[in-house]
Amino acid sequence: MIKDIFISYARKDLARVEPIVRALEEHGWQPKIDKRDFLPGVTWPDEIRRLLDASRCVLVVWTSESVDLGQHEWVKREVEAGKEKGILVALRLDDVDPPSPFEFIQYADLLGWNGDSSHPEFLKCIEAIKSKIPIQKIIDMLGDPATIPDALREAEAIPFRGSDHTVFTMKRRKYAIGMSDYEKMNWIDEMKCLLAQYLG
Repeated sequence: MIKDIFISYARKDLARVEPIVRALEEHGWQPKIDKRDFLPGVTWPDEIRRLLDASRCVLVVWTSESVDLGQHEWVKREVEAGKEKGILVALRLDDVDPPSPFEFIQYADLLGWNGDSSHPEFLKCIEAIKSKIPIQKIIDMLGDPATIPDALREAEAIPFRGSDHTVFTMKRRKYAIGMSDYEKMNWIDEMKCLLAQYLG
């Protein structure tokens, strides 16, 4: 299953990252952080790679601790993976410059942030995360009956324009109620056409 957001951070910052996790959850996402989401017995380098491969966004939290990539090799690897896949979003909690080679990647500036999910800079972060949704992957998932529920969940975060959000909501409800096989084929085609407008 596709994971929403992998959070890259320095372990010493865990208490500062947890409010970010809660705020993202309020927006309906499932952020993953190693300390909380790893099961006993897993090999954490392998689990980090697995989560990175399955994530649609990597959110790096820059702090006075995490910018020292010499001390935080895994932050460096995670951020590099997010950048390489084109799914990196950055924010900073301290008045620090992101380390090289990430200094030119724009970040949301959350200096003094108190966990308010309506903070303008946090909302910028939300919009950046939404922009990382792989529309084509969602369209492809609609072609397999087993992955349609996941596709609909993924599509909920698309920033639909105008009346498209209402159209999507009505189609999602129609799927939940149930359809004949013929109706479902038409429904899939219509949903793919709706989503295709947001490719690229």
